[in-house]
Amino acid sequence: MKNKKTIRTLLICSFLLAIIGCEKTDPVNNDGLKLETSNHLGCFIDNPKDVKNACSYGSDTVYATAEADQLVLHVVKNYNCCGLLNDSISVDGNNAEIFIEDTCMQDCLCYCLCGFVFEYRFQVTETQHQFTIYLKAIEEEGYELWKTVVWEPE
Repeated sequence: MKNKKTIRTLLICSFLLAIIGCEKTDPVNNDGLKLETSNHLGCFIDNPKDVKNACSYGSDTVYATAEADQLVLHVVKNYNCCGLLNDSISVDGNNAEIFIEDTCMQDCLCYCLCGFVFEYRFQVTETQHQFTIYLKAIEEEGYELWKTVVWEPE
């Protein structure tokens, strides 16, 4: 009697596993953006010689390039040299939102500008992607939309 119960239980479990195993599940969107690395360059570099050279980035800009097997988003923000910029990124499918905030708490204003460079590297995909960048300057209440860039594959 115990063997029949065990066999029946195994058959039911096997049947349920077969049904579950046959379902098509795709929890990861293969066409979506996948962040591989992010780098902080320019004024983020601790080497004083490099920081001095970081002041020559020109105007604020955001642009995307394809390099080998990666999509690289470059965010260049000329900002007060004493600023303490931090970033966070949220990726949803083919869209990414980047939030940049000045978190400086004391001695936050200097009489110079410096080029803060955020570099985000994603896996290359063959679909259009939109990047939206928000800024929150020192003592501001909330984030404000700064720039939006759409990247189209060639």
